[in-house]
Amino acid sequence: MPPKYPQNQTSLQGKNFQENVNYVNQYINQRNTKQKNGEKMTIEVISNSLTINGNFKTISHFQEIKEVLDRMITTHNVIELNLNDSISITSSLIGYLNKIIHKDKILLSLKTKNMRVYTLLDDLNLERTFNVKLLRS
Repeated sequence: MPPKYPQNQTSLQGKNFQENVNYVNQYINQRNTKQKNGEKMTIEVISNSLTINGNFKTISHFQEIKEVLDRMITTHNVIELNLNDSISITSSLIGYLNKIIHKDKILLSLKTKNMRVYTLLDDLNLERTFNVKLLRS
């Protein structure tokens, strides 16, 4: 399913790189200001780097991340995903990351500060696929 765009923007066609970057940042700012209590997660995009702060665990969190990544892969074939505070990673995000790596040919680098996330991805034999790096906090 394609990402949900504001009513005044329905296509990426004809958009230049800066317009895409501006759109992603505006979209993230709008989403971050609508966070519900108890679901603290923020997303920050700088060029080809997506940083997720806070723990993500709901379907709506996955949808937000997917929509931003969908937008990013239209202009980048290398994506850096930073999971700063998350203590888990959802199966839907794992599946989506596999899809963009194998089908869309995106090179991914996933960085996490959490040993549980790193160990889970290693146990699933995804450490190399996702280019996982464990960062010291």
